[in-house]
Amino acid sequence: MKRIKLSRGKFATVDNDDYERLMNYKWYINENAEKTKLYAMRSRLKEEEKTFSGTKVYMHRFIMNVKDKAIAIKHKNGNTLDNRKDNLILIKRKIQRK
Repeated sequence: MKRIKLSRGKFATVDNDDYERLMNYKWYINENAEKTKLYAMRSRLKEEEKTFSGTKVYMHRFIMNVKDKAIAIKHKNGNTLDNRKDNLILIKRKIQRK
């Protein structure tokens, strides 16, 4: 397990095997609309336009290689900065919203 420094003095927790790949980018903190959760994210690179939609890439989606917006990723322990693969669950969005 390793930690990646984000903006605002925060850190994301990741698996050792993801660390080097993630360190190729500058990650920062983003709050959800309700300002109740923090997420690690980065800006999308120009060459990723066909891979990731939108202008932001969330760390948990990047780690799990999920590009389909119909699939959400839930953090099992509720800590949205704990992006270890064993803490991430793929869920169809309509199921998550029930």
